[in-house]
Amino acid sequence: MNEKQFIHNLKKNDNDEYKNVLQLIEDNNNNHNMKKSVFPHFRKKSPYAILNDNFELVLIKTNPMQMEDMLKLLFKCRETAEVVRNNLDLIINKIMEISKTNVTILFKISSSIVKELKKYFGNKFIDENINKILELIPIQFLAREMNYLKNISDNVDNSVNNYLSKKENLENFINGMLNSDKIPTITDEQKIKSNNTYIQSLSESEKQKLVERHTQTLLEIMKELIPKKDGKELWTDIEYINGGAYSDVYKVGDRVIKIGDVRATYKIPNHTRILQPIARFELFLDDECSIPYGCIEVMEKIRELSNEECDDEKFYELYKELRKAGIVFSDFRASNIGVLLADNSPIHLLNGEKINVVPQSVGFTNEIKGKKRKPGDLVILDTDFLYKESDNNITWQQNGYSKKFERRWQMERQKLLSRTYRDFVLGGEEEEEEIDDIMK
Repeated sequence: MNEKQFIHNLKKNDNDEYKNVLQLIEDNNNNHNMKKSVFPHFRKKSPYAILNDNFELVLIKTNPMQMEDMLKLLFKCRETAEVVRNNLDLIINKIMEISKTNVTILFKISSSIVKELKKYFGNKFIDENINKILELIPIQFLAREMNYLKNISDNVDNSVNNYLSKKENLENFINGMLNSDKIPTITDEQKIKSNNTYIQSLSESEKQKLVERHTQTLLEIMKELIPKKDGKELWTDIEYINGGAYSDVYKVGDRVIKIGDVRATYKIPNHTRILQPIARFELFLDDECSIPYGCIEVMEKIRELSNEECDDEKFYELYKELRKAGIVFSDFRASNIGVLLADNSPIHLLNGEKINVVPQSVGFTNEIKGKKRKPGDLVILDTDFLYKESDNNITWQQNGYSKKFERRWQMERQKLLSRTYRDFVLGGEEEEEEIDDIMK
């Protein structure tokens, strides 16, 4: 296929089964090796030159829904990655066009581009093209993409911080953090009850109104947490950690903030083995609604477990300690356990001031109990699926350790309880103490 044939195929693509350029390329390139397969009979002009010279037409003919796949194909090798680099302005225009009609696919597209540009061309390219990079990333996704912009240069930091110093940009940035896909469009088992009115579902526009309702709340929280230099917020300090089952998780300064769905359990028992939240804010439909649709939670930063620390026996000792305190953790898995970097206490230091968090304000039913926990100790990170053992609505998660640990715990208890009264009496005080210890 020569250049003339390539252009001809692109132009007739509207009425062909190949409805976009991605499919056209893949049909001629089963092995994703454009140099050998896409234009195998053309000798005078390389396939990369043909693609580069006609890239504007390529973008015009590309279906927005397959833009991400096309970019992945182009980033298969250095030569086609250069085509993306050379046509960054055209791609920016394409993304802006897509943003007017289909916001849902923007994140994947922009994430693919920034990640791969950094991979192929390094930090220097990001530094030299930071303003274009900021145009590539829709502002509602910038917090998630901040990882690719961190620790590059003062120029990048200053450009990002100046970009977010504009009020409209900052509000859209915060809205993007709030507009988490972990906050469902249909909530509370398909309905939210508010003054005997059931809202069956929330459209995207309705959801956006809810998001904007809480923008100022999250903005104030972020300004409290974000590090500052010369009185200005350093927004590049934000790091997207992960998207869990219920929340998007960010590190902001030396704190962690979770934004997402309503918590699976409220009014949970308190214990020093449970990471003490700094604050919890429930998001409501309106001032009269009594059931939240989302949640913001601020916590201390912890360290992830190393492979050596993922020890079943240590995990069981932690589970058993909670069970002795009358607490059931039904979602025990390594990802929900962390290592303390500071004392686990309801007293926190925020902007140089000590704050003593009231347990009930963050979902606990009582004052903190248990042995004081210090840096290096293991704690439960996720406060979902923590119950009092007397609760009737315990939901056991399928994966993880909880079911196995609970069976072991019950067997150990039953083994002691099944001893005859005679064995118990003859066991003496030492065995009596052991039984009491298990039964606590």
